[in-house]
Amino acid sequence: MSRSQTVASVLNVLRRFQNSSPGVDVASITGQVSTSAPSSGFSALLSQLRGLSATAATAASSPKRLPKNTLLTDLKQLSKFKLSSLVMLTASAGFVAGSGESIDWKGLAMTSLGTLGAAACANTLNQLYEISNDSKMTRTANRPLPSGRMSPLLAAAFALSTGAMGLGILYTQVPMLVQTGGRGGRN
Repeated sequence: MSRSQTVASVLNVLRRFQNSSPGVDVASITGQVSTSAPSSGFSALLSQLRGLSATAATAASSPKRLPKNTLLTDLKQLSKFKLSSLVMLTASAGFVAGSGESIDWKGLAMTSLGTLGAAACANTLNQLYEISNDSKMTRTANRPLPSGRMSPLLAAAFALSTGAMGLGILYTQVPMLVQTGGRGGRN
C-alpha cells in the first residue's frame, strides 16, 4: 500500500470516527492533509492525530449517551446478557474439557444454548425480585423494571420462556453424562 493510499485509509477512518463522535472537527484535519504535499501530508496527519487522540480522551471521559431503548435492548439488559454469556462460556469450556478425544458438537451447542436460557431466566427473576431496591440506587435505577420501561408481567413472561427453553433443551438434548456431572444416572 502506498503512502497516499495509507493516508486515504486513515482519513476514511477519521470520517467514520467523526460520525460516532460529534464535536471532533475532522474536516479541518482532512483539509490540511489533502492540500499538503504527499510527503508532508503524512507528517501533518500524524500531528493532527496526536491532537485528535487528546480530544478523544476528553470525549471518552464525558458521560456517554444512552443507546436508544428498544425492547431488544431492554431484554438484553434484563437478562444481563454479558453475564449470561460468560456463564454459557464456562459451561461450554467444561463440556469441551470433559469430552475426551472427540467433541460432540451438537451436544456442545445444546449445552451452550440451554445454559444461556437458564442463566437469562435466573438473572431476569433476580431483577424481578429486586425492583424496589434497584429503584433506590442510582446505578440500577435506569434498568427496565425500576424505570418503568417494562412491566413486571412482560419480564416474568420472558423469564418463563427463557427458563422453559433453556431447561427443556438441557433435559432433552444434552447427553445424560453431562446432566449428571459424569455419574451416569439421575441422582
